[in-house]
Amino acid sequence: MPIHPLQRVALAVLILPLAEIAAFIVAAIVLGPLRAILLLVALSVAGAVILRRTGRGVRLRGTTQGIAWSAGAADASPFTALAGILLVIPGFITGVLGLVLLLPPARRALGTWIAAWFAGAMARPPEGVVDLDPEEWRRQDNPEAARQDPRLPRRRPDGEPP
Repeated sequence: MPIHPLQRVALAVLILPLAEIAAFIVAAIVLGPLRAILLLVALSVAGAVILRRTGRGVRLRGTTQGIAWSAGAADASPFTALAGILLVIPGFITGVLGLVLLLPPARRALGTWIAAWFAGAMARPPEGVVDLDPEEWRRQDNPEAARQDPRLPRRRPDGEPP
């Protein structure tokens, strides 16, 4: 049974704190508890500085092609703001994700993935809609004639196929 996207988000929200605790324990074992805490504080301070520097330079706006942004500062982007948010959240996993988002190749890859995802989501017809090309259908003005057409599949009176 497939998992609904909202269930995936809820599962991630529940698992992330446990994973962060496990990552902190590993870091405390490797680096020592004081160094692990200082590294967490340093990541959070770096995130706060990035968010402060980004400031109001990022403005999201909806367009007919999806989501676009305008940046006031040269390096301001929604990904920079997201990296700052991830860095401010205390934890090594979110910190590493935030640091990776600061790298231009990661931003480009994520931007390409999001654009492709939105393009695919916009291209799909809504559930229950059959999208046919013009040569795959024809208008039938007489419904009785359509019922008599031998090329069309027959249906039982209850709507089920034969």
